Amino acid sequence: MRAQMTVNRSDIDDLLNTSEETAARADSIEGRAEDDRKRIDGLECRADLDHELLLELQAAGLVRDELTTQLQLALRTSRRIGAAIGIVMLARKVSEEAAFGLLRTASQNTNQKLRLVADEIVETGDVTLLPAEPLGAESTESAEAV
Repeated sequence: MRAQMTVNRSDIDDLLNTSEETAARADSIEGRAEDDRKRIDGLECRADLDHELLLELQAAGLVRDELTTQLQLALRTSRRIGAAIGIVMLARKVSEEAAFGLLRTASQNTNQKLRLVADEIVETGDVTLLPAEPLGAESTESAEAV
């Protein structure tokens, strides 16, 4: 019986050692799993931030495209307004400032954008719809007389 107890004791000790090793491996695996979960959480958080950043950059790109479109329109509009100013200067014999003042006054009186008033003048050459003279404007002739 003693021999059997010694063999059993040896088996019990082996089982205890195996159990401790298994527990240590399980703890190690659990620790690695926890580290993996933390890394995955970090990656998910970073992916969310990257996604938000991409959306912001995309929105900024749309703003840039919209701004480019607005600047192109402004450039075309500026040319048309310049042409209209030249037509008004010639037809009314006024200075550049006075011609712009007439366009601005016509824009305000008709509640239209200045570029639309300028477009109409450039297309038709008709300046009869413009006011007689804006406030504070002087004609080229009266400016030359002084």
